[in-house]
Amino acid sequence: MQLHAAPPTLRVLRAETVSLPLQPVRAPWQLSLRTSRPERWVVPIAAMAAGALATGAVPLSGIGATRLAFGALLCGPLITGLGSVVNAIFDRDLDAVNHPERPLPSGALPLNVLVAQMGLMGMVMLFFAHLLDHGLGLSWAGRFGVGSTDGSGVFYATLATSALVFAMNAPPLSLRRQTWASGLVNALCVVFMPWLVGVMLFAKPATGVLLLGAGFAYGAVGLFTLGTLGDVDAHRRVGLRTLAALLGPEMGLLIGSMLLLTSLVAVAILLGVRHPAPAMAIAVTALAQFTVVWRGIRVEPGRPVWYGLAVGLFAAAMLLAGAVGSMGPNSAPGFTVP
Repeated sequence: MQLHAAPPTLRVLRAETVSLPLQPVRAPWQLSLRTSRPERWVVPIAAMAAGALATGAVPLSGIGATRLAFGALLCGPLITGLGSVVNAIFDRDLDAVNHPERPLPSGALPLNVLVAQMGLMGMVMLFFAHLLDHGLGLSWAGRFGVGSTDGSGVFYATLATSALVFAMNAPPLSLRRQTWASGLVNALCVVFMPWLVGVMLFAKPATGVLLLGAGFAYGAVGLFTLGTLGDVDAHRRVGLRTLAALLGPEMGLLIGSMLLLTSLVAVAILLGVRHPAPAMAIAVTALAQFTVVWRGIRVEPGRPVWYGLAVGLFAAAMLLAGAVGSMGPNSAPGFTVP
């Protein structure tokens, strides 16, 4: 008896039909927005707001809300969004290996479009920072306050952050590929510099407020280290020298959690001298952070929900610390408003 197999062409067609993935059709603006990574805007916006509140100089009026909204636009969509676009452009060879589904490596968004987006975002960012530096939002009359101050330093802080972004992603430095210290640079860009911008929007920087921002930037190094635990194999495959890739996921978990938790505990101790209630609230976020890290991230390092919870708790701790400043000038050790 002779068995008749299905025609080869039919088998090929059947295999191709099963293997075709369903790709949603997205508009170009959606792809550009996706490349700017809106999920990364949470921490810098929270850092900016916390830095502003920590000065104790935010007016309880429309002017205060307007300046905060403008600061959020600068630190979130413009500065951090530009950083994500720069990263997508200069890491496109790595994304082709680890994340081929992203707009640029998948071919859904041409390279020249992203380069144009980077240039446009950079120009808008610097122009907007210049306006904020010269009083944008400080008055409801005339030119909406523009020209009412002599400059607070927001423009130069924005320019310095842009330089750090390119140093981390672009040749010849490409710090993200060459050294584990890229976590420190990332913390400066995403936490400390937005914190500084928030301070400058309303007051001159005071030592205590800047030290508080530096403490959270220290913790952010640990937070970003924890965020790389799910990509250790991918980072090793393409040669990214993250702490977890160099030392292993177990050591990365230990170092990241210690940096994150010790920063929160230190801030709670600093604020607890005069304001035990906010300090206790920050201590509670540290305890919740410990639970998320050791019950969630340690067990499922690649699951986004655990890292999302860690980011949310970190942002809440920053806002709680900043709220102490809103209780009035000199409300915490080293907090002074000139």
